[in-house]
Amino acid sequence: MKITSMEIVGFGKWENTTFDNFGDFQMVYGENEAGKSTIMAFIHSILFGFPGKQSSHLRMEPKNKGAYGGKLTLSGTKFGTVVVERLRGKAAGDVTVHMEDGSQQGEAILNEILNGMDRHTYEAIFSFDIHGLQQIGQMKQEEFEKYLLATGTAGSDRLLLMNDSLKKQLNALFKPSGKNPEINQAVESARKSRDAYLDSKEQNEKYAGLVAELERLEQKEAARMENKRALQIELADLERLKEKWPIYSEKEVLAEQISRQIDFPPDGLARFDQLETRFNERNHEKMQLEERKKALAERNLAENELDAHTAGAIQDLLESFRVYQERSQQLSEQETECDLLLRQMGMDFSLKELDADFDEEIGQISLAERELDPSEQENKFMLEAERKEENRIQQEVDELESLLWSSEKFQEKEVQLKHVKKQSPYLLGGAVILLLLGISLALFVPSFLGYTLLVMALVLFLSGFFRKAGSTDEVARLELEEQQRYRTKWKELLGKLDDVLMRMASLEETKAKLAQERERIEAEKAKLYEQLDLKQGASFEADMAFVKENYIKWLRLKDLEGRRDAGRAFLKEWEMKLQQFPAEGDTPEEKVASLRHKLRIYRENTASTAKNEEKMEQLDGQLDLAQRDLRKLREEMDNLLVAAQTKSELEFRELGLRDKELSAARERYTLLAAQLPAALDFSAYPDFAALKEAELMRKEELAELEAAQAEFERMRAEKRHEIALLEEGGTFSYLTQEYYLKRDRVRELADEWMTLKLAQELTNRTVAHLQETKFPKALELATFYFEKLTGSRYTKVSFNEAKRIEVKRSDLVVF
Repeated sequence: MKITSMEIVGFGKWENTTFDNFGDFQMVYGENEAGKSTIMAFIHSILFGFPGKQSSHLRMEPKNKGAYGGKLTLSGTKFGTVVVERLRGKAAGDVTVHMEDGSQQGEAILNEILNGMDRHTYEAIFSFDIHGLQQIGQMKQEEFEKYLLATGTAGSDRLLLMNDSLKKQLNALFKPSGKNPEINQAVESARKSRDAYLDSKEQNEKYAGLVAELERLEQKEAARMENKRALQIELADLERLKEKWPIYSEKEVLAEQISRQIDFPPDGLARFDQLETRFNERNHEKMQLEERKKALAERNLAENELDAHTAGAIQDLLESFRVYQERSQQLSEQETECDLLLRQMGMDFSLKELDADFDEEIGQISLAERELDPSEQENKFMLEAERKEENRIQQEVDELESLLWSSEKFQEKEVQLKHVKKQSPYLLGGAVILLLLGISLALFVPSFLGYTLLVMALVLFLSGFFRKAGSTDEVARLELEEQQRYRTKWKELLGKLDDVLMRMASLEETKAKLAQERERIEAEKAKLYEQLDLKQGASFEADMAFVKENYIKWLRLKDLEGRRDAGRAFLKEWEMKLQQFPAEGDTPEEKVASLRHKLRIYRENTASTAKNEEKMEQLDGQLDLAQRDLRKLREEMDNLLVAAQTKSELEFRELGLRDKELSAARERYTLLAAQLPAALDFSAYPDFAALKEAELMRKEELAELEAAQAEFERMRAEKRHEIALLEEGGTFSYLTQEYYLKRDRVRELADEWMTLKLAQELTNRTVAHLQETKFPKALELATFYFEKLTGSRYTKVSFNEAKRIEVKRSDLVVF
């Protein structure tokens, strides 16, 4: 659903105003009191009704008592585009929903469009303001962690509230080392009553035996009740397993089916059919070209009987003659330069063993050393500055502490100032009345009485003023306020001192890392000198420049020698090819001139067949292209067969059909797996019959426990009756009654505690399940935004085993 436009008839400062053409991301901005919050309140009111008079939200009715309300256009709803109109009427306003088909509906259809969402939920998810965000800053650390936990598990905020409520109720009932909880007090009271009760009956052996037997029965009953509760929880789990068993059974069958993996290329059948079609079309074109070439070759043979192959070879040789001449010149120059480099290289030839990364390694060491120097200087300067700042703040703290009162004196002054009686308001009130009366009489009825009242009012005012000015209480208040300012300043300085110490610790850590980097660079330099078998000079860069200069000369020499040998081989090979053709002359130049003359005569004789040769060349090119296309298509088809590990097209197509079936099975498997909660464990039951048998066994055990409970009630009643017959005397009877009443009260409280504990366990399981399935996505988003907000200084947000927030900095330090 999306709001695309709004029409405000009257709402707060807005009247007869329309906003439309909203984008996917719409920003509303303006100065204070421009009406931004009023627009947001208008949206809330149109969707959920105008606030009541007792509501904390303002109604924002127009001051001129004009029309009140407006319209919202909503697109993307389940009913298409609708217009929601709400105007002044009943308390929440009269709403009309204009449907896309022209019909009009009421409040019921609006609730369906909003999927039952209320105003509170809407504001919490889609319309929170700066005040809602600022409340986060007021939370304690534990409350903020629960808040983030709730945002990551949809609906778990209510579960967490329920869990906290249950925890408070449990702590109010019982604490292992507490005294005030109700169960602790009841147990202590029952223990004292039991001691008094046992003291009054210790002479009666039969009575003691009956009580002991009754206690053994009750202990057995307590164990049975605990077992009964465990069986009830297990039966609830078995019911969930039975409910999801059909899905689990089908999922296991599909898992067995998809476990037989097939290596088949994606869209293999469609790709193979397409390649086969293109191959047949291209092969037909190739056959047509071969027939045309054959006809043209037969015609050329009839016109020219000369050897075209020999003429082509002569032409190739003549075209490479210029290369032959250039290579001869280059060979002479290369031999001269090789001799010069050999004379210049007065160095140890062990440097020839350097690898290609030598220059890069030198550059990295030099760059690291150049970058390290300013970092060390900057760290040293910043550390000295922070130490000075620490001394300055510490000096201010010492000065303030010398001015501060002790805590006892400060509290004593506060108490004294609170008990000082304030000046009676009746004195000033009387002065005001006399002043007004005196002014009235003096202005309207001039008389001695009016001036007398005016003088009395002034006297009362001056008396109150001088009494207040002369009081020593004002001095005490000023001194106390001054001490409060001192204490506030003292706390601020302590906070700043903590910040300075944290920065100093960070700088010390950086200093240690820079020292490690300096040691690493020196070790790499020493290793390099050792590899070069070179004594370390005054400058590392000068030493490496000397090595690089000789190394470059050696590389140049090796390159020249390689090209010289290649040039000699080329000249020898070319001269051998020249000897294959009969020609006049002794030198290569003379023989080349003779071959050019013969080639010119051959071309003149073959002028009549030039056009046919051109056509032949075109056909050869087309045939070559067709053959390459066919080879490529065949290769792609063979690659598909190899990828599928098949030997024939028939096997390939059969395997493709099986792959389609497995794809459908995988999709069904994924759908079923999503419907099974991760908390359910089916592995303990090989089949559904075993699950039902386990459920039947638990029910039988539960029935046996209930039968045993009935037997226990009968036997307990008998024992209690026998004990009652043995009890004599009012005191013993009273102690007995008091003891059993208090003991029953303890049991009632224990049953209540067990019920609350069971409810807490169930909510914990539910929250754990939600956290396992939903919370990782919330952590992923939290990590993304936190990294953006901190400029990539922090790279991860997570929860540790104690459910406390952890953030990881880019240097892997965890906070």
